[in-house]
Amino acid sequence: MPSGIGGQFIGALVLSHYFWVVAALQIAGVCCCCESVRPLGLVLLGPVIVNIILYHGFLNPSGAAPAIVVTVLWFIVFYAHRQYFSGIFGATDVRSQELTPLAGYYA
Repeated sequence: MPSGIGGQFIGALVLSHYFWVVAALQIAGVCCCCESVRPLGLVLLGPVIVNIILYHGFLNPSGAAPAIVVTVLWFIVFYAHRQYFSGIFGATDVRSQELTPLAGYYA
């Protein structure tokens, strides 16, 4: 375990059991290996990678190289599957869309 404030942070994660949530999300990131659920794996791993980058950026800069490599690899896979995320990043003007009533709903 790292020393200093980085070690204290990891110790707090372990004592609060939050570490197990992060570990479960990393394991769920194995979804990236299966083509059919790869976008789900990317969604689950994204916040974990952001936390890893922030940890190494602010608390333990000595281990930043593997974190940067993982981030670059995530972006490569994300770019290859960007069509699944077009609803999030697509530029649409909701004001110009026509509103339709819900199916089976009559006002």
